Amino acid sequence: MKTYFALVHKNGANYEARFQEFPGCVATGSSIEETLNMARQCLSSHIETMIEDNIQVPSPYKTDILMTRLDGAFTIMGVPHERPHGGHGNCCGGCGG
Repeated sequence: MKTYFALVHKNGANYEARFQEFPGCVATGSSIEETLNMARQCLSSHIETMIEDNIQVPSPYKTDILMTRLDGAFTIMGVPHERPHGGHGNCCGGCGG
């Protein structure tokens, strides 16, 4: 299992999670817990699509690399990735799930 780090921030009334390794893989929710659940689903869907399309899946960034990219407005949350059970979960439209 690999752990990718989601950058979570408040966006209006909702929270938003993004993965630096996967531009366009964005999850939103009304709470941090909901956002992280959606982020797990979005990440799994995104990675599964990459595998199906024979696209190399990037390794997770190290946290020290992430810290150099932050402007102080984000919280880093680890999101473990396990291969999905099949099918795509609920996801935002950004990652094709």
